[in-house]
Amino acid sequence: AILFRVLDLCHGALLQHTTITKRELFYHDVSLFGKQSRVDDLIDDLAATFGVNRSDLNVTASPKGLVCGSAASIELYMRSYLRVFPNFKPTLIPPGDEIAQIIANEALGYVLVVEKEAVFQTLCTSGFADSELLPRRGLIMTGQPDVATREFVHTLGVILPESIPILLLVDADVYGLEIASVYKYGSRRMRHEAETLTCPRAEWIGVRGSEISSFGIHPDTLLPITEPDYKKSLELLSRPDSVMPSSWKRELAHLLHIRRKAEIEIMATATFAKIPPPPSLMLSNNVPAGSLDSYLFSSWAALAKGPPLIPYLISKISRALAV
Repeated sequence: AILFRVLDLCHGALLQHTTITKRELFYHDVSLFGKQSRVDDLIDDLAATFGVNRSDLNVTASPKGLVCGSAASIELYMRSYLRVFPNFKPTLIPPGDEIAQIIANEALGYVLVVEKEAVFQTLCTSGFADSELLPRRGLIMTGQPDVATREFVHTLGVILPESIPILLLVDADVYGLEIASVYKYGSRRMRHEAETLTCPRAEWIGVRGSEISSFGIHPDTLLPITEPDYKKSLELLSRPDSVMPSSWKRELAHLLHIRRKAEIEIMATATFAKIPPPPSLMLSNNVPAGSLDSYLFSSWAALAKGPPLIPYLISKISRALAV
C-alpha cells in the first residue's frame, strides 16, 4: 500500500509538471506512512529500480544545508540570485534542480565543508570566510550531509579550478569519517546517483585524533568510545581503500587505540593560552622570515589566547592553498 501510494504521488507530480519534496510526500498520508524514513527509502529504491535520478521522479529533498561567503552567488532558474555574505544570516542551499549556475569571483580561494552547524555558525558570524589572516576568501557550508548539499559540493568540484581546494572538517570519530567518505566517495544507499553526489577531489583535513594532544587537550577529557562506535569502526576498517583510504584507517585505528573520540566543538571551546604550537609550526633558524611556516606561526601566536579552532583552520587552509 505504501509503495503504490508513493508511486501515485510521484505520477501525479510528473503529470502536473510540479516538484514535491519527500517531506511533502510524507504529509500526504501520515497515517499510512507512519514515519518519514519509509518514504525516503522507497523513493531511493524506486529511482534505483527505474535507473533514474530522484529528480527525474520530480521528488527533491527539503533543503537543509547552509552556505556563507562573499566570494560567490547562486543564480536560480527563476532568474533570481541568492547572494552569499559572510557576516549575515547564512543562505539555505537550494536543491540542485533549481540552480542554474554558481558564480564564483576571482577572490574565492577555498571551500570548507563543516560537519557541525554550531561550528559553522561560529565561523560565519565571526567573518572567517573573509579573514585577513588567509590570502584568499572562502566559501563555508554545512550539511549532514543532505542531498542538496552533496549536489552543491559536487557542482563546485566540477566548475572550480583545481587550484581551489575543497576541504572537509568533521568530528574525530567514526561517524565524522563516514560523513567525509560520503562527500568524497558517496553513500551505499544512493550509489546509483554517485555521479552527481560525490566530490572525489574533496580533502579531509581534520579534526584528526592524532593531533589532539598538540593542543594541550588531555585524552582523558575526551569522550569515550562506545560499543556501537567500536562496531561501526570495524565496519569502516573493513571497507576497501577506494572508499576508505589507508591514511583515514590509521586515524581511526588511533582512536580505537586510545579509546577516545573528539567532536569539533572541543576545538572551539578549549583554550591553549600557554600551549606552544604543534611541532609542524615551530620555527627554526633555517626558516625564512617570509615563508609559509613563519606566516602560520605568527597567526598562531596572535590567536593563541583563544580556542584552537581558528588557528587550526588557518594552518590547514594555508597549507592546502600552498600546494
